[in-house]
Formats: sequence, C-alpha cells, structure tokens
Amino acid sequence: MSEWTETLRYFSWKIKSNTSDIAYNALRNELEKSGRKIESLKATRNYLEGLLSLHIQEYHRCVNNCLIFAGDDLLKRNCRFCEVSRFFEDDPAIADFDDSLSYSQLTPRAVYSYMPLIPRLKLLYANPEYAKKMRYPKTLRDTQWEDGIRDVWEGRAMKHWMNKGYFNDERAVALHFSTDGVQLFRNSTQEAWPFLVLNINLPPKERYHPCFHLLYLLDTTPKTSYLWGCVLDHRSPKI
Repeated sequence: MSEWTETLRYFSWKIKSNTSDIAYNALRNELEKSGRKIESLKATRNYLEGLLSLHIQEYHRCVNNCLIFAGDDLLKRNCRFCEVSRFFEDDPAIADFDDSLSYSQLTPRAVYSYMPLIPRLKLLYANPEYAKKMRYPKTLRDTQWEDGIRDVWEGRAMKHWMNKGYFNDERAVALHFSTDGVQLFRNSTQEAWPFLVLNINLPPKERYHPCFHLLYLLDTTPKTSYLWGCVLDHRSPKI
C-alpha cells in the first residue's frame, strides 16, 4: 500500500478537480522529469478494482436495445424480438449455441456495461461511521414524531411495505431509482435519459450527494432502463 500512497493522492486530486486523462498524463510526465514516479491511470484503476472488488461487468445486448443475452437468452444467437444477429461474424440461420465457449471468439454487435451495486454497499458497511449511518431508518422508528413526516420512510408507501414485512431488519437496504426523458434541443425529437439510483438508507443530508450515487448514466434511449432491469432480474439477488 505504501508504494501507492502518492499515486492515490494524485488520483484523488484528479477525481475531485475533474481533471481530464490527457491533462493528468501530462502532469505525470512532468513529475517523472522531476524524479517522482506516478503510476499510470490504467494501473491505478486496476489496483483499485482489485482492492475494492469493484469490477465492471459486460453483457452482450441486442444492437436495438431489445434485451441482454443473459438468463434464458444467454445462448441465443439472435434477438428473440427483432431477430437481429448477436455477433458480427455469425450466421443467424444456425441454431442457438450449445455453451458459452461456442461464441467466445465472436465479436458482439453491442454490449451493456454494468457495475454491481452490492460491492459498493459492502464498502459502506466496512466503514464504521457509515455502517452506523446506514441504520438511519431505525433511528426514525426509535424516535417518534407526531408533527408531520420527516422523511420518505414515514410516508404511506414505505409504511405499506413495512407492514408486509419488508425493511423491518435494520440492515435491509432500500434503493430509489429515477429516470426521465430530457429534450436536449428546442424543436428536436432527440432525448437524453438520465438514470439515477439513490441509497435512501443514508440520512437526507448525504444520500443526494454525488459521491453516494450508486448509478448515474446518460443514454439516448429509454430502453436502457429496461436493459438495466434485465440485468437485475437475471442477477437477483446478487445485484
């Protein structure tokens, strides 16, 4: 860890200052001329991935965003909705694959990248301070309040689910998923769709801070939200 201390300090500065990769690499070159070696961005990211167990997973998807090839569709050769071929080099007239090795050398037409949520939740629980903050909903139940609603946890919808047995364990985690279409230009038919996942176990003062956003991406098609849902469905409960 000691040999990474200075590299991580500069990498943290890059993230906080929103410095581009090009500018960061230029800084590395100047520091190296002064005798200070900073690891490359690729090496740093690989190190952090291994240290934090945060890995991006890629799923083959239909080029038209109809589905991801997982679960019952894992060995499909074509999309079952639009029938477009899954791979560039493949013959769509041939039957489905026998196993995943059968297509290991083929190039998918499109992929969907997904970063699992649970490893990031585990990191919060690994920190004593935030492990305590993740039990914020229990503090609401322990301190009664008669003057209105303090948080979403005291709303009618959450009470409905808690009465059905959900979220009664103080370690249970509730996530809030939001998406909507935004028109980018006046008189334009093109839209962008932001997708945001919030951890509502955290107190309101922190749950909306960008560093606690579990998922934030932008796409030009609402079907991406469906693909994300497909990933959760096939990965459940290990999302």
